[in-house]
Amino acid sequence: MIFAAAYLDNPASMYGHTFLRLNHGGRQGGDRLLDYTVNFAAATNTQNGLLFAILGLTGGYAGRFSTAPFYVKVQEYNNFESRDLWEYDLGLNQEQVDRLIRHLWEMGTTYFDYYFLTENCSYQLLPFLDVADPSLHLSDAAGPWVIPVDTIRILLSRTGLVSAIRYRPSHVSQMLDRRARLTRDEIPAAEAIAKRADDESFDHLNQFPVERHAVIVDSAYDYFRYREGFRLDQPPDVKLRERRILLARSRLSASPSSARALAGTPPETGHLSGRIGLGAGFTKDSRFEEISFRAALHDSAEDDTGYIPDSQLEMGHLRLRYDDSRNKLFLERLAIVDIVSLSPWDRWIRRASWKVGFGLDLAKELDCVEEECLYAGLNTGRGVAVSTAMWKRETWYALGEADLGVGGVFQNRYRLGGGATAGLLLQAASWWRVHLEGTHLRYLLGENYSRTRLRLDQVFTVFGAHDLHLTLERNGHYHEAVLAVYRHF
Repeated sequence: MIFAAAYLDNPASMYGHTFLRLNHGGRQGGDRLLDYTVNFAAATNTQNGLLFAILGLTGGYAGRFSTAPFYVKVQEYNNFESRDLWEYDLGLNQEQVDRLIRHLWEMGTTYFDYYFLTENCSYQLLPFLDVADPSLHLSDAAGPWVIPVDTIRILLSRTGLVSAIRYRPSHVSQMLDRRARLTRDEIPAAEAIAKRADDESFDHLNQFPVERHAVIVDSAYDYFRYREGFRLDQPPDVKLRERRILLARSRLSASPSSARALAGTPPETGHLSGRIGLGAGFTKDSRFEEISFRAALHDSAEDDTGYIPDSQLEMGHLRLRYDDSRNKLFLERLAIVDIVSLSPWDRWIRRASWKVGFGLDLAKELDCVEEECLYAGLNTGRGVAVSTAMWKRETWYALGEADLGVGGVFQNRYRLGGGATAGLLLQAASWWRVHLEGTHLRYLLGENYSRTRLRLDQVFTVFGAHDLHLTLERNGHYHEAVLAVYRHF
């Protein structure tokens, strides 16, 4: 079983992806690239994100099994999309593998309705493996919704099924590791070779010891490949620069440091996918209790072990509150989709940070009764992030935003405006994370007012699967404080 790390820039890969590789008995190591993979995926025919989501959630796509050489998948995930791969060797005997291959042959002409949350790329591999060994009962262990990393946990729960785990880092992971071994003066030299590959850039190598030339050129070639991509149909000038770099490298002795093995954090070591919580808090007018349920997966203030750092991906996050002073139960928030992708600025990797969220919320800044404040909202933003290490690790970010709300709480039943959000994610300790965020929005259509929101969220990891959240929030004239305990499951 191969697990490809999550890729937030593609809706189909936000949770990661799993597929099988059929290991040829006579191959080892790099020869595994010639082995064939078994993949189950939706046959999509649209680039429209909204239509993709609707059809994917309702079974509107046909899901089919397919095969391809492993090197094709490595190129797609490791190189094109910069995603790490994890390989889990399965201890099936030859008879079981033969049965699996015969079943794959049967599946070649059929299809299944593809459901993004349930009968998806990961789920269909479980009954597929059950055919190989019916005693495993893997599909029986699947929950009401299936997330790729959870299928890995199901495999690991079967004693002796997983015989070995290997990490295949992406091109970007390897590139950053090699760059980390360069000195401050060597990095610009590698950049010059990657960008120009002319005589002057190669002459700059002479200012460094001979034993450092190989690692500098190796790092330069990594950066060149990342900048220019991995397509075969490259322009003539790109091919010429690549040839010059490779010729220069061929004249240098091999460097052991360029083959250093990387260590990664297996995805299954992260916190579990679901979460439930209980909390209590107060405002200036009342006290309340709260229950929270989140179907999946992770928010930016939680421990990011096994997850993409500085990211958030929540679906189906429901919060219900009970107001003590009014003896009233009401919907506090329903985040249908809430995605944040913060990519700290790097001199070699410059990705935009972005976010998008859709769901039901309360316009508390309007001083309305809670159940009368409910509206449907869509928020999106794009900006930049920077990472520092003044304490332990900090990520600073700023995003320009657009915000749309629709509901009876507004005078014209809607509001549309824009503004900005700035924040800080602080890894204060291994068990303590802090998220400070401020937002200012100005509405010009539907409503005509400004609102400022400040939020401080502190997360303390206690007793393993439990998190203690202390949240202070100010939204216009509204203030609240909440203390909640969450358990992952």
